[in-house]
Amino acid sequence: MLYGRWAAEPNWCEPGGAGSAILFAEGRFEGRENVCEMEASQSGEGEWTADLRCEGEGMTSRERIAMAVDGNTMTLTYRDRDGVSVALVRCPRD
Repeated sequence: MLYGRWAAEPNWCEPGGAGSAILFAEGRFEGRENVCEMEASQSGEGEWTADLRCEGEGMTSRERIAMAVDGNTMTLTYRDRDGVSVALVRCPRD
């Protein structure tokens, strides 16, 4: 399942940590300093693509991402950033 909080480092899942988790919810992608409307579609088993319309720090942007989930790990690929990928872990439920 895609929805939930995901982080690059497990300690980023904890409030007040050095980093921050990304929240994936129906129609939303929320990071530390931005909030995005997300149109996601499943492209395969455990794989999704999404178009984001984001607002943050007084600016708006559009971005395309791909997500591949395997258990409690996700590879998040920023398709408009030369395919840069980030490995994420699922945060425990609050």
